[in-house]
Amino acid sequence: MASTARVLDEPVATPTPVFELPLPEEGHGGGNRRFVPRVLYPFTVRLTEGDELMRGLDLSFGGLMCCGDTLVWPGNAVRLDLLLPGEEQPVAITGRVVDLVPHGGRTAMRVRFEDVSASRRKRIALWMAQQAQV
Repeated sequence: MASTARVLDEPVATPTPVFELPLPEEGHGGGNRRFVPRVLYPFTVRLTEGDELMRGLDLSFGGLMCCGDTLVWPGNAVRLDLLLPGEEQPVAITGRVVDLVPHGGRTAMRVRFEDVSASRRKRIALWMAQQAQV
C-alpha cells in the first residue's frame, strides 16, 4: 500500500499545449525529420467510399499525404486503394486522417496506416524501392 500512496502523491505531468511549444530556430530548413523512408513520386489514391480519386503526394511504410476535392476530417478512419504506377492491383489500406495541411494552394490530408498486413507493407516497400532507383 505504501508504494501506491507514494505514486499518487507525486505531481502529475501535463502535456504542453501546442501554442506554448517553442518556435523552430531561425535558419531551420524545415527538412524531413522522419526516420521512415518517404517517396515523393506521383500515385493515385481512391477513397473506396464514394470512389473519389485523389493525387498522392508522398508515401511511406506508415502513411501517406494526398489531396483532392473531398477531404475527411482528422480523427476519422478511411478505406483507401493505392493505385501505384506499374502495379497491376491496387493496395487496399485502412488509415486514419491525422492532419489537414496546406499544400500548393490546396489542402492535403495526412493519413496514418492502421492494421496493414505484412504482405501489403511489402508491396509498398518494393514499389518505393523501385521509385528510389529511377
